[in-house]
Amino acid sequence: LVTINFSNLKKIRDEYSRKSRHAPDNVAQDKDKDKEQDKEKKYIKKKLKNSATKIFNYWLTLPAMIKHVKFLPVMETAIIPRLKEYGEDVCLKAVKNLSDVLNNSRQQYSHKWTIIKFFKQSNGLPEFLDECKPQERWQKKDFGLSEEEENKPKAEDWKP
Repeated sequence: LVTINFSNLKKIRDEYSRKSRHAPDNVAQDKDKDKEQDKEKKYIKKKLKNSATKIFNYWLTLPAMIKHVKFLPVMETAIIPRLKEYGEDVCLKAVKNLSDVLNNSRQQYSHKWTIIKFFKQSNGLPEFLDECKPQERWQKKDFGLSEEEENKPKAEDWKP
């Protein structure tokens, strides 16, 4: 024996009719939401592209950096994930830190990066963030001999 509660069935039917494609108000609202989300995504994408271009142009102005001829899409795809992760100001500061380390004669770091590798590799941009203190990290040490090393016999003193 099956019993049907018609009052629940009516509620379900009413709810379905509100959500169905026959309800033009809901469809219009959904379309408006989709359009707004698309506009927002396009705006964010455009802003990221502009920031990536700004970083590229800044890279070219700094001394001791590899000078690229033009801004390629592959460069943009390397920069944008780091922009999302760190933001524009932090990325610009890391590029500046790299340039400062390369230009300072008291620094022992001399590796020159392409912009793609600097932004893609895990030992690129993150190593030059302010938190990592790149100026201190790459500073030349005083390479004087320790007392132990001074007392070691030298190769030229060795006689068979």
